[in-house]
Amino acid sequence: RWEHQWDSSFTLDSMLVHTGLALDWTSEGRIHVEGAWQLAGDWDRQFLHTNVIGMIPFADDFRWHMGYTGRYSLDGAGNVPLYSSDGFRSAKDTLVSTAPFLVVGNLGVDWKPAWFKPTAGELLIFNESSIGLFGDFLWNESNSFLPQVSIGTILSTKVSLLGLNSLPTSLYVGYDGPSKGILWGIVFGRRL
Repeated sequence: RWEHQWDSSFTLDSMLVHTGLALDWTSEGRIHVEGAWQLAGDWDRQFLHTNVIGMIPFADDFRWHMGYTGRYSLDGAGNVPLYSSDGFRSAKDTLVSTAPFLVVGNLGVDWKPAWFKPTAGELLIFNESSIGLFGDFLWNESNSFLPQVSIGTILSTKVSLLGLNSLPTSLYVGYDGPSKGILWGIVFGRRL
């Protein structure tokens, strides 16, 4: 995986190359486990990356989501960067760890009714639609036990044109603890 990090003036701040091993298990729920090595910054920083994601269905059409992402500096220095793929939603453009680690936790619950498959004149087809609540937690300071928090609601669906390939799309809105304001965003191409 390759990812760029942009600053507030949309200039390239740092880059990330990610290589590792991931295992997925899918049944009624889903478990994803990953371990990787990362090269970041101006290719001068190395990190150990770990990730565990779980989804457990309960009741009729409800699902629990839980996740953990960790990035640990191999040189022991601080300034561990947060990337958008780490799963912490924030409007603050610079969330850099002062500790030699960065840990993100995610909790959520959503309702995904199987019967809800609306269309827009058979041109746009919406599948796997859900609405839910999320909580993102960021530990990035060595002297603080309490995390930074973002909470909100999320609407997700898969949109397809005439039933062809679908595009996962999510819209979320909530409270952003690090910037102490409103958080919102639209994500195309991956499920949150």
